[in-house]
Amino acid sequence: MYSELIAEQAENQIKEQGRVIERINSMLKLEPIKDLLIAGDRNTFKSVLKNSPEICGCALEYEPGYKDHDVFVYRHKDSVHFKKLSHGSIHFSTERLDKDAHAQRKSYWSNYYYSFSYIKQRVFSRFEPMYDSKNQFVGYLRLDIFLEEFTDFVNHLSLYKTGYAYLMNRNGILIAHPNQEIRMFSDIRKYAETKNIDYEKILKRATKEESGAGEISIDHVRFFVYFKHMPHTKWVLVVICPHHEVFDSIARINDLILICCISCLILLFWVVIRVIKRLFYPLKQFSTVTRMIADGNFNEPIPMIGNKDEIQELRESFVYMQKRIVESIENLRISTIEKEKIEGEMRVAQRIQERFLPSIPRISKFHFSLYARLEQSKAVGGDMYSYFVKRNCLYFIVGDVRGKGIPAALYMASVSTLFNYIAPRKRTSSDICNTINNYMSDNVEDDMFITMFVGID
Repeated sequence: MYSELIAEQAENQIKEQGRVIERINSMLKLEPIKDLLIAGDRNTFKSVLKNSPEICGCALEYEPGYKDHDVFVYRHKDSVHFKKLSHGSIHFSTERLDKDAHAQRKSYWSNYYYSFSYIKQRVFSRFEPMYDSKNQFVGYLRLDIFLEEFTDFVNHLSLYKTGYAYLMNRNGILIAHPNQEIRMFSDIRKYAETKNIDYEKILKRATKEESGAGEISIDHVRFFVYFKHMPHTKWVLVVICPHHEVFDSIARINDLILICCISCLILLFWVVIRVIKRLFYPLKQFSTVTRMIADGNFNEPIPMIGNKDEIQELRESFVYMQKRIVESIENLRISTIEKEKIEGEMRVAQRIQERFLPSIPRISKFHFSLYARLEQSKAVGGDMYSYFVKRNCLYFIVGDVRGKGIPAALYMASVSTLFNYIAPRKRTSSDICNTINNYMSDNVEDDMFITMFVGID
């Protein structure tokens, strides 16, 4: 957990530094600065470097064919230098070029490299595609940043007593390490070979996973290892903590928690005893009255309490509860009477609705067999069916009224009655539907309708 916090701190640091560079990049793409940069104006380039202490170099690497040189301004020994460089080996160099980003004309961060010719330090760059006023691709605006500006904070990360953190790329090449002896190896795998450390498994995971943890052994001492990929870069932050220091820290925390818990329990026990002694007698009285109320003596008087404290508030709550119980019982009695009345009316309505359904649930006649059954979600509703046989023809209807309850049931009854009346007098199902639809539309003003299926066989 502590290693994750350290990694998150490092991630936030790099994110913030990256956002600063990206803000500078965005400002340089605004008019008229962009046009001056594309034109290779010496004063504009120098002004960018002087006003941006976060960067150590600024260049415009032109697309071959647009110009025969690149423009480069850099800071060295407290002075700013301006150069025009031919499209030589440094132009879109392979150590910095991201082929996919270059092909898609996207912004990107390069790998770090050593600037032998001018800055003479380890740097890495932010590349931004540039377009002229005709929307023609000009090249890349490059901002160079000292690698140490992004990595110096790693040497100051504090992890227990002897734990530390370092940066490497995903191939195991060291970028920053607080130990000068280890930093001389440049490749962490070479150091691991000299110490007989099984680093290969950790390195394989670091190339594939965004973050992870494991254990290694160095000079017969067990270490916890936590790694996490850093934003804006292809770097991996590795946090190493000695096994025994982690567990010693956990043990100290556990001891401190145990002491705090015991102290709190003792204090809590003393407070509870005092409170119980103070509250016991009034609570016993309330308990007796509560049992009597529970047995049906709802008008039993609540004992008077002389104290004006929480117990008095509790007594007032009991009085209020007693009053509400009496009122609730009376309301419940009235509600029960009304409910029984409504349920009786609903049973009557259900029986009336059932009378509109066919009296014979099953028909087996001629070449067909038919059975129907209605189960409402409520006592009454808008589901319906009807069928009868006239002149050797089966007339049937199945439908569902919008809504539920008594309004839907009344609508259903009207449609069922109308169907039974007009069906034998019409030749086709469409005539039946049109007649029912016209009648119900003319005589029903509410927002009610029925979805139904009519058939004649």
